[in-house]
Amino acid sequence: MTTWVPITRDDLETWMDGLPLDGKWRFQTGRAGVYLLPLSDKVAVKLSSTIGSSDDAMGRGEASMNLALVSIVTGQVLNKKAMGQSRFHRTTNWRRTWRDGFDRMADAYLKSQGFYDAIASIGDRDKWKRDTLADIEAVPNWQEKSVLHDFHRRVTEGGVLTILQQALLKKLLDDSRRSLNPPSPPGADAELPELLDRLRALWKKAKDSGDAWLMQFAANIGNIVKAGRPLSPRQKEIMEKNFARHRV
Repeated sequence: MTTWVPITRDDLETWMDGLPLDGKWRFQTGRAGVYLLPLSDKVAVKLSSTIGSSDDAMGRGEASMNLALVSIVTGQVLNKKAMGQSRFHRTTNWRRTWRDGFDRMADAYLKSQGFYDAIASIGDRDKWKRDTLADIEAVPNWQEKSVLHDFHRRVTEGGVLTILQQALLKKLLDDSRRSLNPPSPPGADAELPELLDRLRALWKKAKDSGDAWLMQFAANIGNIVKAGRPLSPRQKEIMEKNFARHRV
């Protein structure tokens, strides 16, 4: 015959004090008997107990505890199966059986720590997927880079990138942007207003002469300059020739 025992809040919190946590356990805001047991700054084990339930429920053995791996950032449940059973009752050996459940949760996290830490920060998976694929595809010739090709396949198939993989993607994306937009040489910023004025003057002369192609060219070059992107040698050549031709 199973023996049910009362567990006070002090009993439970003393037991939690002995767990290997990444910091101090804490209450989940607004939830009586629900605690967060942090495993990192992003992931915790959520312990939901029936501390405070009626004595009648405890006497029938219905008082229990269950666990789930959750995101501290978003509050989303990441894993609720790893505890190994649906709930833990208040039996005489509750300290050992409840610790076994916690250890299984912690082991599941440690075995896939990179995955859980990454997914814990994602609130909207669909938006994250769209944004991450767009970042990958923004790197020129990404298909030819094996690491980006692997990232793209993983995300397309519903996977997530670990924190380190996301940092690598950001570095590759930043590097590609710097290569497309090299720093301006000293004094270049001061020359931009003058260059834009000359392009506006060129556009006006093209309009006055009915040269639609030159109007479009001057407008396109102006947009490139305002965006801080470099001009190709051919674009510079055509621009200078038209400046000279129209004396602007």
